[in-house]
Amino acid sequence: MSDRPVQITLHKRVQSALDALSPQEKQTVSQTLMNLANSGIETAISDNIIKKLKIDEPLYLLLINPNLRAILNMDNPDEIKVLDLMTHDRLEIFAAANS
Repeated sequence: MSDRPVQITLHKRVQSALDALSPQEKQTVSQTLMNLANSGIETAISDNIIKKLKIDEPLYLLLINPNLRAILNMDNPDEIKVLDLMTHDRLEIFAAANS
């Protein structure tokens, strides 16, 4: 990671998901993303906060709290792209449908 600050970019569907959250949940999402930006991907992986998805693309699953997950693209070390935000239950439904 460079000395430049890491930029966090939200996909438009993430903004819709954020609008449905409580103020406390929004704060948790924001704080978790900022912590990731400050600590770096290697630290987050070693702390089990983020997991690489088992596909060829540089996609990761970020554990925000016991119920919320974010799908991230981190192909650029200076940018975290938040592609989706979902509940753990919704993620389980997608996983079951694809197995």
